[in-house]
Amino acid sequence: MEKIKRKRGTEGATMEDIAAATGLSKMTISRVFSGTGSVRKETRERVIEEADRLGYVYNALAGNFSRGKTQLIGFGVRFDGLLGSEYFAGIYRGAQNRLAKEDLRLIPLDTSSREYQNGENLMSLVAQRRVDGVMILAPLEQDELIVNQTFEEAPMVVVGAQPSHSSISWADMDNVHAIECLVDHMVSLGHQKIAYIAGPEQVSDAVTRGRAFIDAIKKHGLELPPEYIANGGFHYSIGRLAAKQILSLDDRPTALIAANDLSALGAMDMIKELGLVPGKDISVAGVDGSYMAGEVTPALTSVVQPLEQLGARAAELLIEQMQGDTSVVGTQLVRGELKAKESSGNVS
Repeated sequence: MEKIKRKRGTEGATMEDIAAATGLSKMTISRVFSGTGSVRKETRERVIEEADRLGYVYNALAGNFSRGKTQLIGFGVRFDGLLGSEYFAGIYRGAQNRLAKEDLRLIPLDTSSREYQNGENLMSLVAQRRVDGVMILAPLEQDELIVNQTFEEAPMVVVGAQPSHSSISWADMDNVHAIECLVDHMVSLGHQKIAYIAGPEQVSDAVTRGRAFIDAIKKHGLELPPEYIANGGFHYSIGRLAAKQILSLDDRPTALIAANDLSALGAMDMIKELGLVPGKDISVAGVDGSYMAGEVTPALTSVVQPLEQLGARAAELLIEQMQGDTSVVGTQLVRGELKAKESSGNVS
């Protein structure tokens, strides 16, 4: 091959140098490094060999910008409620590990801030191609407008919720299965009087879990007095208050299931404060499989959410959209695993 004479003071080889050395067009050289277009195997190997000889380093970032790509994925999350939580960390880690295999990177966006509440700024990021796709974590009911508008602008996946828009891809834990596991577990221990601490009404997963609890109780032919269901939230203090309300009933339940671990832990704290023993006087269980569930005494029975798997599945759905037909809708339900601990025991 022709030896290239470089000008003094020039830093590194260029595509023009490789084109001159191989006799190929700069367009062909660009296709080899960007991975776009069709290039024969022999030609590709010839270009790479000459690039190595010249010490050429492809600037992927510049190449991406020239094609209108940034390799960045916007990760919409409520900073005031989810950022820094185990839930966020697990899903983020699973999604990022999968996206990294495609040279994609997540950047968090605060959907709870005033800047993004109406969705306009989030959409402008997409419209200006500052991000190539969007993942939105556990949107609330009031976030539906943001989700629907953003969907019109770019590849998008919702994770940790099932959006009402039938054309939006999503990945979520099988919440019905999780609650069924807990009710089945309590019934297997002889419990007939089972109460429930509900989650926030504006969170779709919480609503699904609440309905699943009622259905599971009916499936077993058990009675469910209205006072056995306490309005709650995903907070420790809510669990305490709800447990106090339920345990003050004349016909007290023997088991208590909470919509998440944090409220279940609050309920356990109140049970102890009232002089009762969780797992003996009243059984308790939650949903999440959080770190704290295994640190308390007694350890909390819980359905473990497969967070990293959930994040990876959501990432795969987004990658499919980015690489193919965006009209194809993908959905993923991932099942959690029941971990029975000392907080649930045989009915006394």
